[in-house]
Amino acid sequence: MLILASSAKHRQELLEQVNISVDKLIPADIDETILKKETPNAYVQRLAIAKAEAVHKNNKDAFVIGADTIVCAGKKIILKTMTDNDERKALDLISGRKVNVITGYCVIAPDGRKSVRYVKTSTTMKRMTAQEKEEYVKTKEWVGISGGMCIEGVGAKFIKGINGSYANIVGLCPYSVNNMLVGLGYKK
Repeated sequence: MLILASSAKHRQELLEQVNISVDKLIPADIDETILKKETPNAYVQRLAIAKAEAVHKNNKDAFVIGADTIVCAGKKIILKTMTDNDERKALDLISGRKVNVITGYCVIAPDGRKSVRYVKTSTTMKRMTAQEKEEYVKTKEWVGISGGMCIEGVGAKFIKGINGSYANIVGLCPYSVNNMLVGLGYKK
C-alpha cells in the first residue's frame, strides 16, 4: 500500500503520471512553525518527516510519502498565501528576482526505514507592474500556494525561466520520489 501524507491532488497526479499508484491521500495535521535560525532546506525536510511520521504511525503496513514545498527569495521563506494582502507581499518579494522552490521529501517503509531529501528548483521571475500584480491577485489561483505563484496557471506568464525540475515547482519531483521508493524496496 502507498499513502501520500497530503491532501494535494496534484502531487498524486504527478506520481500517477509515472505509474506510481497512490492508494490513499491522508493529510497530516502538524505544526508548520519555522524554528529560529532554521534554514529553508532543514525546514522542508523537517516538515516532510513530520507529515510522513504522523501518517505512518497509524499505517505501519504502508509506504508513506511526506512532502512540503516552500519558495525562498534570498533567505526569506515565503509560505502559503491565504489573503490578498499576503499575496501582494509575496509578489513584491518575488517580482524581478531569482527565487528557489524547495520541496522536502520523506518516504517511510513499512519496516520503519526512512529516506529523506530535498529538491531545489530555481526560477527567474519577471518584474511585474503594479497592474499585473493586482490582476494576478484577482485570479485567486494563488490561494494556499507556497510563494504565491502558480506555475500551472496564469502565473506561468510571469516566470521567465526555470533551472531544475518543473514538477518540483508543481509540488513533487517524481524522479526523486521514485528513486526513494525503489531504494526502500517498494514494488508496484
